[in-house]
Amino acid sequence: MIKDVIKVAEEKMQKTISVLHSDLSTMKAGRANPTMLDRIQVDYYGSPCPLNQVANVSAPEPRMLVITPWEKSLLKEIEKLLQGKRFVEFVAKNQLEYIVIEASKRLDIMTKGRYVLEIDDNLNFVIRDNYNGGLRRSIKTLSGGETFLTSLALALALSSQIQLKGSAPLEFFFLDEGFGSLDSELLDIVMESLEKLHSEKLSVGIISHVEELKNRVPVKLLVTPNDGGNGSKISIEYS
Repeated sequence: MIKDVIKVAEEKMQKTISVLHSDLSTMKAGRANPTMLDRIQVDYYGSPCPLNQVANVSAPEPRMLVITPWEKSLLKEIEKLLQGKRFVEFVAKNQLEYIVIEASKRLDIMTKGRYVLEIDDNLNFVIRDNYNGGLRRSIKTLSGGETFLTSLALALALSSQIQLKGSAPLEFFFLDEGFGSLDSELLDIVMESLEKLHSEKLSVGIISHVEELKNRVPVKLLVTPNDGGNGSKISIEYS
């Protein structure tokens, strides 16, 4: 049962990844691409129909898309679609789906295959628990440590997307607390994830009071109160 659920989830994720990778490569290049509207649907004589089947979509300029409907009667419907909430929701859902897919990859490793992060029809986050027959449940049912892992996975996925876009490269990533809710095993998993994230172009900063982290962080910025009671003293320590 669990294997079947995992197989279905993986197939759906792979289909979404293949489509969104095309969109993201376009975004990286900073150019508009007609394929970005391939999944937009309009009402065509009472039935939903893909936009590219009732109109010609072209990109005459790097940051411009031109939509030319084949029937003039569709002009108002297309205009209403692009100016209304449906188009904004479509773009937002695409981006959210990509972030969730990337976050699930990290969460899968952190939880040893137990949890998959998904979104429901209302764009709310839900957890699929593979240790309980693939049951979907609210993220509010997670423990403190599990909530921290899920939030971390989402934050790392979001930072990766910012890096992919390239227009505003992320050079520093700060993570504030939350480590106190983790046991030693989960702490090791989280630190391994952060160490993999660190690179020549991206530095990772951790704000924490957890003693076990000290030996895992190569460069530490220590903040202590002054002897006189006014202000603080800052020092750098290398491991």
